[in-house]
Order: sequence, then structure tokens, then C-alpha cells
Amino acid sequence: MGTISNISPDTLVLIISLLPFKEAARTCLLSKGWRNLWHSAVLNVEFNERLHVVAAEPAQREIQRQDFLNSVRRYIARANNEQINVNKFHLVSSLSQDSRVIADEGVDFSVQRSVKHLVIDFSDAAWNEDRFEIDEWAAAWTYVLPEHFYCLNPVLESLTLISCNFNIPRLKNFHLLKEISLAWIEFPDTNLHKLLVNCVVLESLSLKNCWDLDRLDVCGDNLKLRSLVVDRCWYRLLDEFRIMVPNLMYFKYAGFCAPLFKVRNTGRVQVLDIDFGLDENCGPELGDSVYDLLHKLCSISTLTVCTYTLQVISMGKDPIGVENPLSVTSLTLKTAMHSFEILGINFFLCSCPRLEILDIVIRPGRIFYDKYRLPQYEQRNPATVWTRDGAVDQCVTETLRRVRVTGFKGTPNEMTMLEYLIKNGRVMQNLRVIISRELDDGGSPATYDLRAQDLLTIRRASPDLQIAIM
Repeated sequence: MGTISNISPDTLVLIISLLPFKEAARTCLLSKGWRNLWHSAVLNVEFNERLHVVAAEPAQREIQRQDFLNSVRRYIARANNEQINVNKFHLVSSLSQDSRVIADEGVDFSVQRSVKHLVIDFSDAAWNEDRFEIDEWAAAWTYVLPEHFYCLNPVLESLTLISCNFNIPRLKNFHLLKEISLAWIEFPDTNLHKLLVNCVVLESLSLKNCWDLDRLDVCGDNLKLRSLVVDRCWYRLLDEFRIMVPNLMYFKYAGFCAPLFKVRNTGRVQVLDIDFGLDENCGPELGDSVYDLLHKLCSISTLTVCTYTLQVISMGKDPIGVENPLSVTSLTLKTAMHSFEILGINFFLCSCPRLEILDIVIRPGRIFYDKYRLPQYEQRNPATVWTRDGAVDQCVTETLRRVRVTGFKGTPNEMTMLEYLIKNGRVMQNLRVIISRELDDGGSPATYDLRAQDLLTIRRASPDLQIAIM
């Protein structure tokens, strides 16, 4: 206590405010002085049923669930009596009549405490994010925000609603609301348009596992959006994406690949993360679509692509690289390191002449054995991409400094590519190889480690290159 006693009360209040809610609450038990500090702190109040309900037997789970709901109710009553300051209220619970009542009380508590950040999550942990039944979701109970929620309009800055519905036009008076995250709700195009029209200061929008969209249409010269995330949403008709946002800097998309990307007035985008892993179609026209998207977002500095993109891009109009080189300095490849992806990997190395950081994340992905085709004029054999004489990507010899490989198993495609980088990376400083912990027909972590040791014997183009195997 001697060291702590030397810390000023203002600093202690700040420390308490930064603690997780349960740890912050425990500080009031230390002494009366600490209790006073607890009252002065601005807290992030979080209640997560999934951390409390852990029993396997249904009857015991229900007992734990009721205990959880009672603890939320007791805290709200106590906080109202003691006038505790709250910055954020976060509730995660399964949906029932009891939890609806608790959520209503939590919203009322949030209004009384003028919280700036509100999270209400009624999703089911058993829902499959990649393959879901829309009819099942649509028939499920959905929580609707109570009327008194709209009294938060003078103070609310961020709102996260998961399996919750609300009145979008009523958000028009929320003049400080800059961040909205929505998930697991029916969200047709008309709702998206209303949201963009009514939330005039919105800077961050995230849509996850929403359904009933016709297309993705985020357009407006007056939009202040800086971050847009669209994650595994489902569409009635997916014919095009329209993105025209002048201030957009971060765009993450996961889901189906659109035949047409209309991207305009987005010259400030710095980070692009695309994952078309849900798509079951693969063909030259979709390769052209992805190519056009990259061409229109050539200002990006950080890029993440998936197994789907690595296959389909080499089927498009130019399998060598984009016409105007990308400004990418940090590239993440989420790849299975299959032979069908090799030309795609080479495409991105060729398209990123300023690349400094390469992150290769090896993971399972959909391989289009029956649909993958190279353009007729593409004569390169994927098996010889890294071994051909005299053809080394500009970034490898001039700018690439750090490479990290996660999930390494030492397959021929992995070994050949890393040998190419080691032999030609003249300015490389660091290669970190993280061994896979998976067991499969080809070996074990011990086997993968032995293969990785062979990398240490390869002649290095850079005298400063350090190789770490982990």
C-alpha cells in the first residue's frame, strides 16, 4: 500500500476507469477511501451471460442464467442509489421475457447515466456465421429498443445492436452518434439508405450477418464515413456494389463477390480487407470484377486478401498485375498455399512495388478444382513461378523487409516461395516462421519444424536477414 498511497487520487480514478468492470468494482472493498474513488471513476459496465452460464446440464444452465440476470438487476439498483458514473453499458444475454425486462432496465439506466456507448447483444452463440438459415432467424424473437432509448440523443456516441431492432428515423436527432454496429437483423436496402440519411455525423458503420439486402449501396458526397465493415451479409439479389464515400479510409468486406463494383470518390482509402470466401462461383468475369476494384483503390497502403481472390485474380483480364501499381506497403495473404493460388500471390507481389511487410497466414480455404482456369494467353506454369530465371519482383529486391508466416507446414509450395524470398530479398531484415500445431496426414509440428530448419541453410541475399522459427 506504500507505493499506491503515493499516487494522486486523480491518477487512481483514471486507473480504476481503465480497469475491466469486475476488477474496478472490487476496488471499493479495499477501504472507505477506495469506495470514494470508485464513485468518482467513469466506468465501463459490462455484463456477459456467456461468461456466467457454463454448465452443460440444461437445468443447471437455467439456474446460472437466473443468477446472472439477478446480478445485473442488483447492480443497476445499487448504481442508481450510489450515483455511479458510467461511460459504457454492455449487455450480452440470451433472449427471453426476463432478459427483455433486464434490457429495458439497462436502457433506462443508460439514459439516467447519460452513457456515451451502448451495446445490447441478444445473439445466440450457436448461430453459424458462415451458413445460416434466414427463415430460422427471421422467426426468432428479436428485441426492440424501448421508447425511452431515444432520450439518449444528446449524448450517445456509439451504438452496437445485435439481434435488436430500432426505429431508424428516430436517430436523426442523435447529433453525436458517430459509430453504429448492427448484426443478426433483417436490414433491407431501404433501412441502409435511411440510416445514412438520418445519421449525418456517422463515421463508422459495421453490418455483420444482416440479411434481406438487395445490394450494397453506400453513396453520398456529404457522408462523413471513415470506416465501413460489411461482414457476411446475405442478399436477395447481388448484382453490384456501389461505394462512393469521399472520406472513407477503412473498408472491410467479407461475403459474396459482386459481378460489378462501382467505386468512385474514394481516393482516401488506406486499408482494404476483402474476403470472398462465401462465394461458390469462380470465373474470369469475377476475376475482372476484383481487378477493377483494386484498380479503383490503388491508393491503399494496407491490403488483406483471401484464397478466393488469389485464385480468381489470375483468371481475370491481366493475371500479371494491375496496370497502375498499388501503393501497398503492408500485404496480408490468407492462403491455403495451393498451386491454384500461386499465380495470384505473384500477381500481388508484382502489383505492390513498394511492399515492405508481407504476412502469410496459412489456413484452409475453398479450392475451385472444377472451375479454376487460366486465361488462354497465360503461359506460365504455377509450379515454376518462383524458380524461373531472371524474373524477380521489384518489391522483393528493393523494399521487402519483414515477412511472417503463420501456420507453416513446409509443403513444397511453402518451401519454394520462401526460398525465392530468401535468395532474392536483398533488403530483408526479418523472416519469422510460426509452425502449425495441426496434425494431418503429412506430419506433425515436429515434422514441420524439421522442414523449417532447412530454410536456415538457404543462401541469403541480405546479410542482415534474421530467420526465427517459432
